[in-house]
Amino acid sequence: MRIFSLDPDDPVLWERIAAYAENCSWGAGQKLARDMRTGGLTEWSWSS
Repeated sequence: MRIFSLDPDDPVLWERIAAYAENCSWGAGQKLARDMRTGGLTEWSWSS
């Protein structure tokens, strides 16, 4: 298993995760993808 730190400053990984969320079976995945792409997440949502 590999663990990645997700940061919007890495646009390639950010988009890969958004695409995965958008197409997963999790009901909130499409909303998560939309929020990731439109800046709808606040810093506390993704920072440690």
